[in-house]
Amino acid sequence: MEGTLRERYGGNGMILTLNYKEYEVQVRTPTQDIFVVFDAAYVTFSEFFLEQGRMRRRTDNSNNAAAVVREETPAQVLKGITLYHAALRERLDAIYQFRTQHEKLRGVVVEVLTGDSRGGDGGDNSSSTDEKSGEEYSTWALREVDEAPMSLFASVDVLDLSSRGETAFASALEGYDRKVDAIEERLAKLLRDKLSACR
Repeated sequence: MEGTLRERYGGNGMILTLNYKEYEVQVRTPTQDIFVVFDAAYVTFSEFFLEQGRMRRRTDNSNNAAAVVREETPAQVLKGITLYHAALRERLDAIYQFRTQHEKLRGVVVEVLTGDSRGGDGGDNSSSTDEKSGEEYSTWALREVDEAPMSLFASVDVLDLSSRGETAFASALEGYDRKVDAIEERLAKLLRDKLSACR
C-alpha cells in the first residue's frame, strides 16, 4: 500500500496536491477499506489458528507417549506476530486528522470572512469603502490558510516511517500548529478592528 501511495502521490502529494474531497475519495476511503478487510481476515485467521492449536493439543494429549512439549502456545505465536502495516495505518490516520482539521479551519475562515458557509466565494455586505479592505484581508487569510501546509510539508516525506521521517512529520505538524496560531491571532485582531470601525 505504501508503495502504491508513493508511486501515485509522491512523498507528500496527499497533503499538497489533492483537495480535501479528492483526498477522501482517492486516499482515505480506499485505504480504510483495505484496513477493514485486513482486520476481518486477521480475526478469522486468528480464530482458525487458535482452533487448530487446540485440536493439535487434544491429539497430542491422546498420544501421550508421542507428545512433544512445545515452547510456544498458538496464542503466544499470534501475540508475537508483527503487523508491519500498523505504522503506516497510524501515519495515514495522523494525515487524515491533519487534513480534517485544516479543512475545518479553512471552512471557518471562509464562513467568518465571507459569510458563505459552503466555503465558496461569498460576498461582503459592508459599504463600498470597507469592501476593498474586507476583500483584501479575506484574500490574505485564505491564502495564508491554504499555503500553511505547502510551506511546512513541501520537504517532508509523509510516507517515511523511519524515526527520521517520524521526527520530520512531527516537526511539520508542530510548525503548522504555530503558523495557525499566528494566523488566528492576526485574524482575531483584524476582526476586532473591523468591529470597532463599525461602531
